[in-house]
Amino acid sequence: MSLVIRRSGVYKNRGSPPPSAGGKRRAVCDTYQNMSLVARRKRIRRLAFGLAVIGIVIGAGYMGVAHYRERDYLPYFREHKGRLVSSVESPPEPRGDGALHRVRMQNDRGLVVDAFVKIPREQAAPRAAIVTLGGLRGGVQALEYVEDTGEFIVLAMDYPFEGRRSGLSTWELLRQLPAMRRAALDTPSATMLGVDYLYQRPDVDRDRIVLVGGSLGALFAPAVAAADDRITALALLFGAGDLFAMIDANLPLPSLVRRPMAWVLSVVVSPLEPLKYIERVAPRPVFMLNSTGDPRMPDRCSRLLQTAAGEPKTVRWIDTGHVNVRNKNFRKDVLVAVKDWLADIGYVAAEE
Repeated sequence: MSLVIRRSGVYKNRGSPPPSAGGKRRAVCDTYQNMSLVARRKRIRRLAFGLAVIGIVIGAGYMGVAHYRERDYLPYFREHKGRLVSSVESPPEPRGDGALHRVRMQNDRGLVVDAFVKIPREQAAPRAAIVTLGGLRGGVQALEYVEDTGEFIVLAMDYPFEGRRSGLSTWELLRQLPAMRRAALDTPSATMLGVDYLYQRPDVDRDRIVLVGGSLGALFAPAVAAADDRITALALLFGAGDLFAMIDANLPLPSLVRRPMAWVLSVVVSPLEPLKYIERVAPRPVFMLNSTGDPRMPDRCSRLLQTAAGEPKTVRWIDTGHVNVRNKNFRKDVLVAVKDWLADIGYVAAEE
């Protein structure tokens, strides 16, 4: 038996030639390819597993958000209202045809809310009462510009929020989101505390308590009225439904940023979506006043809310744009329309 000696080793010659350098390279390549194939398969399996986990997380998150948006929060609002344990009034100040008091109310859960109550000067039998939820400033602003409140006792609610309410940058808005959400969820309960306060006044007619929500307040008012059947009538001034569309129409941001931000904000405040609650105000009367071409409350959103409301309802359209209490058209168009509706439902005497 002959031997073939190589530097790389000794081979027995059994009739086949020793492996060439090219053959060795091919063997190494085949081994590497096999290892690469195994590694690739492992990577694919890890990638598939990761994508499956991401899909499950996204699906669970979507279902969680959907549940949060559709959840009925009326039981929460009623429970969170608690029991009114104190209401402290300031000394009266003359204001128009009556006297104005500041009122601080607190419940047994620590919720504190401020309001202003205007009492007509003339003494009379128990009177109808109006509870107002207005714009961002809320509170006394509604009474600063509406001096003639007639024979009504008017309780102007403030919002239970201590932070800055306007002129926020995007970053400031994001930082304040948790506090804003808490204040938004507190507002229906705080407003119901205002009804508690009116109920303890002997000069209030409990069969005639009207909730008037204007602009921002019109977004909260349907939930309040649906949660509290002591409210006997509801008026919405420049209200609308579909919070995403409304927020999207009001955010002063580039569209690339505005729409995602509008979606996030609409999820945060979705427990208050007016479309979820407006039908449940029936059979109590509802008045809905909107303006065509209102840049803050798109016509489509206003019509959605009007359609969702049950009977009896009164719908009025005016052509003034978005009107606040400082605008001269507020007295000329808005107050007159509200007074006419109150006369129609028998809460005030019709003017001659």
